[in-house]
Amino acid sequence: ARRRKWEETVRYFMSELSSRHVKVERVMPDPTKHEYSAQGWPRARIIFDEEKLGITAKEANKLLRDGDPAIYTPQSDNQVTLNPQCLQEGEEKIIVQRIKSILSRAKKKG
Repeated sequence: ARRRKWEETVRYFMSELSSRHVKVERVMPDPTKHEYSAQGWPRARIIFDEEKLGITAKEANKLLRDGDPAIYTPQSDNQVTLNPQCLQEGEEKIIVQRIKSILSRAKKKG
């Protein structure tokens, strides 16, 4: 049941956040990179077209961390990864709302 909920949350992230300049894909831990993969937990990787969006993944990640509530996500290059495992019911909606808000403000500046 937990795994099914995690998959639903990843699909929600994909459907709500995918856009012309944002690609969202389902990813699984990669054991060849020594990522913890015993449970095979799905995640959502958000890939930013930073030039078109006018904001980098690093900047967006900082805004997520510094906001209220603070949202912590791993970030590398032009990507952030959302992990649904520790989310409480409804928190996925808060995350989506915050990311959409950050992207909307970035577009207005750019």
